[in-house]
Amino acid sequence: MTDRYKILVIDGLADTGKVLKAVLEPRGMLVEQVRSGDLKNSESSRQTPHIIVFHTDDASTIESFHQWKNIPRIVIGPVAEEKSNETPDNKTPNNKTTDRHYYLQKPFEFHDLLCAIEERLHVVESLSAKAA
Repeated sequence: MTDRYKILVIDGLADTGKVLKAVLEPRGMLVEQVRSGDLKNSESSRQTPHIIVFHTDDASTIESFHQWKNIPRIVIGPVAEEKSNETPDNKTPNNKTTDRHYYLQKPFEFHDLLCAIEERLHVVESLSAKAA
């Protein structure tokens, strides 16, 4: 990674931002955490993030951030029925992924979140390479 990537964490537990900062900032990334209600008045709203990590109980609320609709995001919360996959035993829902977006069901493991961020960074890098 040649650029300093910005990861924006919207809502959620303070621990999420702290863990991501502890792991990702030494690797040259910028991690910023903000409450969705404070987003319009914050510096974060003026700088486009590379990845958004969004905690919510309603995954559709991420769509209200229309200025970042094309930014890869990780939504942490309940996975809607139409977005969930099921394991072969048809008992436990898995996390769902698309090219740009990843849905991580609560409760989650930080390892899974970090892996999802790494995967989304590869998407960002490939889009940057195509644009160049």
